[in-house]
This record gives sequence, C-alpha cells and structure tokens, in this order.
Amino acid sequence: MLARLSLRVKLFALAATALVMLASVLTFMQDRLVLRALEAELHARAIAVCPILETALATPLAERDYATAQAVLRESVASGSFAHMVLLDARGQLISSEGWSFGDGMPQPGRFVMANGEERQLFSVPIALAGQPLGMLHFGISREPMEAAHRALLGGALVVGLISLALLVPLVEMGNRMLFLPMRRLEAAAARIRDGDYDIRLQAKGQDEVARLTLAFTEMADAMRARLRALMTSETAQSALLENARIREIDLREARDKAEIANRAKSEFLANMSHELRTPLNGILGMAQVLDSPDRPAEDREAIAAILESGQQLLRLINDVLELSLFETGGTQLHPVLVPSHGLFAPALAPAAAAARRKGLDWSLTVAPNLPRNLRADPARITQLLGHLADNAVKFTEQGEIAIQVRWTPRDAQRGTLRVELRDTGIGIPPALRPLLFQRFSQAESSSTRRYGGTGLGLAICRHLTELMHGVIGFDSEPGQGSVFWFEIPLKTT
Repeated sequence: MLARLSLRVKLFALAATALVMLASVLTFMQDRLVLRALEAELHARAIAVCPILETALATPLAERDYATAQAVLRESVASGSFAHMVLLDARGQLISSEGWSFGDGMPQPGRFVMANGEERQLFSVPIALAGQPLGMLHFGISREPMEAAHRALLGGALVVGLISLALLVPLVEMGNRMLFLPMRRLEAAAARIRDGDYDIRLQAKGQDEVARLTLAFTEMADAMRARLRALMTSETAQSALLENARIREIDLREARDKAEIANRAKSEFLANMSHELRTPLNGILGMAQVLDSPDRPAEDREAIAAILESGQQLLRLINDVLELSLFETGGTQLHPVLVPSHGLFAPALAPAAAAARRKGLDWSLTVAPNLPRNLRADPARITQLLGHLADNAVKFTEQGEIAIQVRWTPRDAQRGTLRVELRDTGIGIPPALRPLLFQRFSQAESSSTRRYGGTGLGLAICRHLTELMHGVIGFDSEPGQGSVFWFEIPLKTT
C-alpha cells in the first residue's frame, strides 16, 4: 500500500505525523503541568482559609452560640467560595450543615463525585480554642472552575494543532517545488535514456544534494554514451572473435573425438594382446609345473623355479593391463553372490601372508566379531582388491609387521559398511607423491621400480574396483614409519 504512494504524499504524511505526535506530547505535558498547578492552587486556597475558619468558629462553639456558627457557614456557602460546609461538635454531633445532606455521612478528605456528577475537593479542619478541641469543620470546594480552565486549555491546544496542520500544506508545497520538481526532471531524463536518447543534458542549479545528483546523472549519461560508441566500434571485432572461438571449439571437439577413438582402440588392442599373451604363457607355466619334480637335480629345480616365478610375475602384469583396459572400455562387471564372510579374507590373503613370513615379517588378521555370517559381494573382486593391497604392503616392508583389521558398521538389519585396514611398517609415502598414488604407473618412491619392481598399476586397479563397488579407498602414511591403506564398501547381508 505505502509503496504505491508518491514520495510527495509520503513526505506530507511523515511531516503531519511528526507534527501531530509533537503537538500531542506537548499538549499532554502542558495539560499535566497546568492540571497540577490548578490543583496546587486549589489546595493552597483551602490551606489558607483553614485558619480563618477556625478563628471565626472557635468562639461561637466555645460559647455554644450555634446560631452565629450557622450564620458563618451560611454566608460562606452563599458567597460561592465553598460548595458545602458541615460543622460537628467535639462528640461528632451535627451542629450545622449547608449544601450537604449529613444523612449521607462524611467521606474522607479528597476528591469526591456528587450524585449529580459534580466533582468536589473535600477538606477537614479541627476547631479548637486554647488547645481545647471544640469540633470539626468539613467543607468542600467545587472543581468545576478548575475543570473549565482545563477544557479551555485543551481546546486552545486543539486549535493550535489545526492551525499547524493548515500551515503544513504550503510548507510541503514549497518543499515539493524545491525537491520534487528537479527529481521529476531526472525521471523524464531517465525515460529518454531508456528509449535510447543518450544526448540529454541537465543543468545543475545550486550546490545541494539534488544538484549533485543531477550532475552525477549527467556524467552517467555521458559515460553510457561513450561506452555505447565503444561497443558499436568493437562489434565487428567481437563477431570475428566469436567466429574464431566457434571454429576452435569444432576443432577441439574433433580432436577429442579422435583421442577417444584412439584410446578405445588402444584399450581394445591391450585387451586382445593380453588374451593372446596369456594363452602361451599359461602353457609355459603348465609345462614348468609338470617338469618340477622332486626327482630332478637341484640345478634343474632352481631353473624351473625361476621359470615359474618369472612366468607368474609376467602373468600378473598381463592381468593388470587387461584389467585396466576392461575398466577403460567399460567391460568390467560385478557378479555379487551370497558368500560366507569368514572365508572371504584368509584365502585371499594367503599368498601375501606366505610371502610376508618368508621375509621374516609378523602377520596378523583380525576380524570383527559383529561381522555377519554371510555377505552379498563379488568374492573375485574383493580377493583381487585385498591381494593388490597386501602385495604392496609385503613388497615395501623390509622389517616389522603387517596387521589387517576387518570391521563392520551396520546401517540396518540388511545393510552395512565393510571396512578393511592394512597397516604396515614399510618405507611410507612422501607428501609430494601422495596426490599421484592412485594414478596409473605411479609408485610411492622414485626408485621403487628399480628397487622393488612392479609397474604402479596395483593401486590404480584398487581405486577402480572400489569405485565399481560404490566404495571409497584411502590411506594414511608417515615416511619411514609405515602406511595404513583402507577401503570401505557398502554390502548387503541377504
């Protein structure tokens, strides 16, 4: 509602509201002050007349001249100074009453409203002579004169307020001419700029805020005009840049498509070659195993063992390359089945455990007691994942121990998270090499290829396997103190 009103109306309403509030506050304060002054004057007059009344009534009461006392009361009430007067003797018996029905009793001194609506201020003064109490005089003074003066004051304040509101209209009109007319000119100029006319010029008059606003508006119009001309000048250049960008985008898209085709061809080639290489290699390993007989001489058995070890290393390398190529071509799939959980880890870690014992390393496997009896998982992929991590731990640990912990965190009755941690006391991982650790052909130590062997594909395969099972993999390591590799995968129990 207020947002639809013009600024002129809002200013008038604000000024009128402020004026009314100020007048109300001043009137209220003046009313309180004047009312207190009138009441103070009323009480002062009553206090001043008390000694006079006591003197005038003491002697008649002492002499029991009640007629004289009654005449004093009658003349006092008739003069208009008092609204009523009631005289009682020392025992509280009525002696005389003027303007008051004693049958109604005598209320306490203070403000009192009569039955006819008249307000009176009641007072009491004891009558005594030479310290001897003779009676009590009760009298009342009408508050009507004071209320009339009070009403007259309020009426005067109302008249002053109305006159102030009447004077507010020309004042606001003067403000409108001084403030809003220049702003209307600014509004009209803004409309012309909106329609495309940037050649408008406004003259700033004076040094006030409106003049500074007009000057700033003119400078803004000049800046917009200069920028428009610059934009029009550079339009051709921008069109050329956009065309070049479009052509470059087409070239980049073609290059990307060619790179993807080449990558797919490479992956298919590696997959095919891996299959072709594994066939004769399996034949060589099979014949070597046939030749490995206890009856052969020691030199022959050593040669056969070298053939088997080299062949198995080559077979693992071919399998890793084939696995990566399957990942890149999207050929890797999961085959989850319900398998016994306690038989899932020891067999997968058996080759690494044997290698660790041959190196003189301590080996331990701890399985959480709350691990479910059965898990729905792909045992081949979990075996592959555990084998790569365990082989790395054995390879890079010269002394100490390798500890494996299997934990289970249930989420509900049928689902949970399997966490496996492999802790070793090996060479550790330098901070500079940690971001590259799960990339292909990356190893924890620059000379590890020569020193420990391997191609750096194991952890890359572990990352792909973990992501394939919707899990996460990570590590914590200190150089020279060892590493902790862990992975978490969500599994079902049914």
